[in-house]
Amino acid sequence: MNSRPTRASGIEVSPIADGCVVYDPVRDRVHQLNRSAALILEFCDGENTDVEIARLLQVAFELREPPHEVTRECLEHLREEGLVS
Repeated sequence: MNSRPTRASGIEVSPIADGCVVYDPVRDRVHQLNRSAALILEFCDGENTDVEIARLLQVAFELREPPHEVTRECLEHLREEGLVS
C-alpha cells in the first residue's frame, strides 16, 4: 500500500450531489462513484501514496482511524476499471 496512484488520462469527471460520474472514452464506459470513491479518485494525483489517501479520507470524513482497507479495495476496483494506474 505504498504506490502513488494516478488518474487515467483522458477520463472526464463530472461532480454530482453524492459523488461524481466518470466517462472513460477509451473503454466507452460511464461510472458513477459515491462520495468516498470520488474523493479517492481526486486524491490519485501521482503525489499521494495509498496510505496518504487513506489519511486524507480520515480527515475528510472525520474518522477515528484511516480507512486503509476501504481505500485499498476502492483503488483495486478503480485500477480494474482502468480509471487509475
